[in-house]
Amino acid sequence: PRMYDEDGERVYVIRALLDQRRQGGRKQYLCSWVDLPESENSWEFEDEINHVSHWDALLKDLKNKQRRAPPTRRRR
Repeated sequence: PRMYDEDGERVYVIRALLDQRRQGGRKQYLCSWVDLPESENSWEFEDEINHVSHWDALLKDLKNKQRRAPPTRRRR
């Protein structure tokens, strides 16, 4: 079900954090969204993500995924 705020604007809910990076000194997360296809995944700045009651669980899941991922090798 779609959710809306008090102003009638659609609220997008983060399903999962898929990756993280720094862009211009600011942390970004690759977000997967509830009710949106994978093609709509997007990079969002940490300080622009608001009202996420399950933020701690999202971060914990991302860290667990990163720990389980095999190390990548750089090709020359």
